[in-house]
Amino acid sequence: MTIRLAIKQPQLFRNLFLSCPSGFDDFGQGSGRRLPLEVINTPLLDSLIYTLGAENEIAVRNFLQSFLFAKPARISEEIVQAYLASAQQPDAKFAALAFLKGDLYFDLSLYIKQLTTPTAILWGEKAQFINVKLGKRLANLNPNVIKDFYIIPDTGVLPHLETPEVTIGLLQKHLAV
Repeated sequence: MTIRLAIKQPQLFRNLFLSCPSGFDDFGQGSGRRLPLEVINTPLLDSLIYTLGAENEIAVRNFLQSFLFAKPARISEEIVQAYLASAQQPDAKFAALAFLKGDLYFDLSLYIKQLTTPTAILWGEKAQFINVKLGKRLANLNPNVIKDFYIIPDTGVLPHLETPEVTIGLLQKHLAV
C-alpha cells in the first residue's frame, strides 16, 4: 500500500525503506494458501479457525515460529504479546480472514515500475511464501529507483524484528544518502 501511495502522491515521500514488500499475487502467481478456500469460506468454521489459530498465545507463538521467523529463539515474549493483542482486537478476524481468502492479494509487479521515490528493500533470506528470488525480481523491475536490495541472512519475512540491529544500521545508511 505504501508503494501505491508513493506512486500517487510522490511528494509525500523522500525515500522508502521496505521490508519484504509483496502483494502476495506478484507476477500473477499466488504465494500459496495453507487452507482450502472451501474451509475458510464456511461460516462458523472460519470463526473457529481464527479463534483456535490466532486468538491464543500458543497459536500466535506457533505461527511466528512456523511461518514468520527463521530462528524461533529470536521471538520475544513482547513480540508474542503484541501479535496476540492485535489478533484480539474487535473485528480483527475479518482482516485476517480476508487475507487468508486472498481478498487482499494483488500483483505488486504491475505497480512497482511506476515508483519514482528512491527505495531500499530488505528481504529475509529464509522468508516463506515470498522468497528472495521474488524480491530480486520485483526490485529488478525498477533498478533506477530501487538502488539497494539487502538480503538479511538467517531471517524470515520479518527481518526487522529478527535482527533489529541490522535493520537500524541499514536504515541509518539509507537515510544518510
